[in-house]
Amino acid sequence: MLFRSEADARVSVVSADGQSLAEAVRDQLGHDLPSSWSECHLPVEQGRQVARAIRLRRLLEPVVPPEAVFITDYYPVLRSVPTIVTIHDLRYRRQRTLWSFLRSAALRYQQRKIGSRNAAIFVDSGAIKREVIQCYHFDPKRVTVSYCAVSRLFREASPPDFPGTHLLAVGLSDPRKKADMLLAAYSLANAEGSPLPLVIVGRINRDLQRLIDKCRKEVGDDMVRTTGIVSEEALVELYRRAAVLLHPSEYEGFGIPVLEASAIGVPVIAAPDPAVREIAPPLTRYLPAGDIFAWAREINHASDQAELDPVRRRELRQWARRFTWAHVARQILDEVSHRTTMD
Repeated sequence: MLFRSEADARVSVVSADGQSLAEAVRDQLGHDLPSSWSECHLPVEQGRQVARAIRLRRLLEPVVPPEAVFITDYYPVLRSVPTIVTIHDLRYRRQRTLWSFLRSAALRYQQRKIGSRNAAIFVDSGAIKREVIQCYHFDPKRVTVSYCAVSRLFREASPPDFPGTHLLAVGLSDPRKKADMLLAAYSLANAEGSPLPLVIVGRINRDLQRLIDKCRKEVGDDMVRTTGIVSEEALVELYRRAAVLLHPSEYEGFGIPVLEASAIGVPVIAAPDPAVREIAPPLTRYLPAGDIFAWAREINHASDQAELDPVRRRELRQWARRFTWAHVARQILDEVSHRTTMD
């Protein structure tokens, strides 16, 4: 059993309302959490890391027992409590013009506290490990690379046995995802050829909608389709019907859409971000994030080659199976055991 050697360790985990670690572990790993693990659900908006850190400090300290190991994601590192914290990326340092001074300063302060309180640090890639160590001078021995994985639905999905019907892009609302470049390249591809329709999955903010509207005027409304946020089942089906995933992001902590596409057997065209290159399969085609002409050419080429060799699909799926949540869990449990012994 995965948890057998850590069953007696006291562990506290914080989850936002509507999420359940216990259910996720049961679904993905087939295990129940040990009775000594406690999960605290707090009404905090996901994605607002600074607000969470400020608001939750006084809420958490009475809740988390001092003898427990505290596992957290952007939450404050509590005083005198052994802590394991995840840093997904340092985009607030890369996108300085998009972050307010107060928000950036709060995150820098929070992550310096991580260092001063001897927290164990998990990161999603070797690229982020190098960046975190360079920026905050953390001891490299305290920073563990723990690659993400895809969910059970992706692992169990049957590979498509038909040509792709569309091009797919997932999660373009953040400027670092280079939606402006991608949509400009798609317009150019339409002017020079006959690409497949482009399907954009994920949240559509005002800036992205403006770019989409501009592209639609140039290529036609039916050529650029948006789905908004979809269920995981619907997302798997969108991948299965895709000829290729377009992932022009110029900065990533990991790049989960690349692994999701690979798990289904869908090829990827990506920008050569260091984190993406760590986890992308060897068959990935890399293009500079700002080269509109190169992306336009590849969009038309991918549309013309929409049917992928079953052997290549199998190679992509086998690559994705290297990344498992069981391995992530093992890394966390090893650190829990170490922290319990140390403290």
